Amino acid sequence: MQDRVEIRDLKDKDQWSTWAKSFSNEEKVLFFMPLYVHAMPSHVMEFIETLKPSMGSISFFIQSGFPKSSQSYFLEAYFEQLSMRLNRSYGGTAIKGAMKGLQMRPDKRQTKMIQPLVDAIDYLDTHHVFYEKHQIKQNKKDTNINFVSFQYRKSRLD
Repeated sequence: MQDRVEIRDLKDKDQWSTWAKSFSNEEKVLFFMPLYVHAMPSHVMEFIETLKPSMGSISFFIQSGFPKSSQSYFLEAYFEQLSMRLNRSYGGTAIKGAMKGLQMRPDKRQTKMIQPLVDAIDYLDTHHVFYEKHQIKQNKKDTNINFVSFQYRKSRLD
């Protein structure tokens, strides 16, 4: 990735006030989270509710164990509204389903299962999809990412 990347684990509640304050200075923010039975994790929601409007972009990545991504659409709609509430440009929401049982698999199987996801994230970042206002070309000649199981939409209206 081009810019500095800082990973923050929102389970570390002692850091929330610091992170919420620094949010207003972060130009590009990307939240990664699982989908738990039609809801984001409660600690993620609690943290998001502490954020104040600021300039920059905000994007989201949802992964779930559901075989299809349709269960994540309502959360995608919430994120689009959230970006407006936070006065940030909406970089879109990427959704990856079929991740059920990942932690129970042997390391080699985990790597095999995650590699397409890592490739997809790298592709999205390389093409600045999360940061600029343009759509990803879903041309299979451009990449070996399986866009059937990995969905990205800039807006619910796309």
